[in-house]
Amino acid sequence: MLESLGKALWPIPIMNPPAAPTSQFSLATQCWLFGHELRIGILRELCKGQALPVGELARRLGCTANAMSKQMAQVETTGLAVQTYGRLYVMAPHLLPPAGATVLDLGQLVLKLTPPA
Repeated sequence: MLESLGKALWPIPIMNPPAAPTSQFSLATQCWLFGHELRIGILRELCKGQALPVGELARRLGCTANAMSKQMAQVETTGLAVQTYGRLYVMAPHLLPPAGATVLDLGQLVLKLTPPA
């Protein structure tokens, strides 16, 4: 029964459709978006393919839930992440890299998502 339940929930329904693709943003907007270490950390965590709530993202990245919520809202408005049912966030399906990949290709911008040393 659990298997059929899991299959019924996949793919995860998206609450808010993604905004314009990132490649359509100006270079200045992209520099602003990726100029904050929490936003890079968010992408690093979401690229792993898990659906995560704000609280878990905050715990993993070592910040408050309030700060994470503000950063997550900015990432969500770009269409890089989407909110699913249960207030879980996932990487936009069309941007999700293959499992184990450390590079996120956004067209005119390629992000290397290796953890900081």
